[in-house]
Amino acid sequence: MPCIRSGTPDEIINLLLSSECEFALMFAKVNTPQIEYRRLFPEQMTLVCHPDLWKECKSASHDKTLKKLVKKYGYISSVGALLNRRPSRVLVELFGELPPLSLEVNSQESQKRFCMAKEGVTYLAHFMVKKEIEEGKLFAIPVEHSHEFHLWLARPKGKFLSLNARTFLKHFDPELEF
Repeated sequence: MPCIRSGTPDEIINLLLSSECEFALMFAKVNTPQIEYRRLFPEQMTLVCHPDLWKECKSASHDKTLKKLVKKYGYISSVGALLNRRPSRVLVELFGELPPLSLEVNSQESQKRFCMAKEGVTYLAHFMVKKEIEEGKLFAIPVEHSHEFHLWLARPKGKFLSLNARTFLKHFDPELEF
């Protein structure tokens, strides 16, 4: 039976290594020799907040509005994102410095929900927030350079995937070989 779990990259890798999961789909790679990774495709990222927060903090420019917003409400982060080198670099590029945290959450879906509840600013894959932006539930904050993160397929080396797992993964890439 399919099961979907969320967690930090380290938690997910531990589930793979303990055979509790057959594979993982992740935006971050953990350097572990027992795991092999295959790049699936890039995902465009979007910085978002609740529209009311953007209006409340509105200043003379988008940059000033963003600084005011992040100072007042903070950044909703993945667990440990400010400790890892790549996410920290990305956040410095977005904000000019590491932003103050309002929350650390181990699920991007939860990050989105907290953001919609006016708890701060977060940076998520565009596909996750597209509908909410279109419906006016979230505001896409204009940034000079948005990023792309790659979605990775992670699985234990030398283990074969079940027919159900292979069939599911073919939806991401019909030519994916296992």
